[in-house]
Amino acid sequence: LGFLTLALHHQPHCEAAASIIFLGGLVIAGVLGGVGFVLCLRAALLAAAAVSLLQVAPESTAGDARATTTERTVGASCGEEAPIELPTESVSGSAVSVVGDAKIGRGRSLWRRLHLVVLSSEALACALAVVCALVLFGARGHLESYQAFAEELDIRWGFLLRGESPLPGTPKVSPAPVWLGEFGTDRRSYWWRCLMRYMEENSVDFAYWSWNGEKWPGIDERFGLVEGYDSLSVRHAWKLRDLHLLMGVSES
Repeated sequence: LGFLTLALHHQPHCEAAASIIFLGGLVIAGVLGGVGFVLCLRAALLAAAAVSLLQVAPESTAGDARATTTERTVGASCGEEAPIELPTESVSGSAVSVVGDAKIGRGRSLWRRLHLVVLSSEALACALAVVCALVLFGARGHLESYQAFAEELDIRWGFLLRGESPLPGTPKVSPAPVWLGEFGTDRRSYWWRCLMRYMEENSVDFAYWSWNGEKWPGIDERFGLVEGYDSLSVRHAWKLRDLHLLMGVSES
């Protein structure tokens, strides 16, 4: 549940790292859920096997007790001169004992089969975890690439810049200008660097959000280009430099 909550918390974010955490959280939550199911199944099977063995053991003990009681009764009443009933009852007691041993054997055989089922389930869960880890490791390289970022923006609105079809099999559209607004950040993250590269390569016009350093009086605006205390001092030099490069303004 903790990993699932972590995954859902990072779902709305656009950065590749958040996507990795989202997918990794889902995979780990699924693997842990599978392992938990296997452990619960193991406990249930162990309980069933224990109950089965406990039901078999009293029957075997009762058979041995009946055979012993019969021998003592015959010896006390008839002495050594009347051994006729002894073989019959002895055979009957042995038969009960054999039946009890057979039930114990079946119980042990059942236990072995249940144990094999549990081991197979655990092996399957481990194999699933390894496969999920390999898939996540393979997907990580693509999700963190600029190519994946550019492909996503191309499908959303980048196709308008070049007059292309938005999706395979759809007709092309006429080229149209795109003006990108309402974007901002307070750190030079991977998302920011990819966006700057995409906007530069495709000559995207923009309006950064926001200029002001305060949301309202006394409340700081972390994404603002200027500081809130004077609305003049540059808050992040790297951000202004990146925007200047898009505008074709030299650093000097």
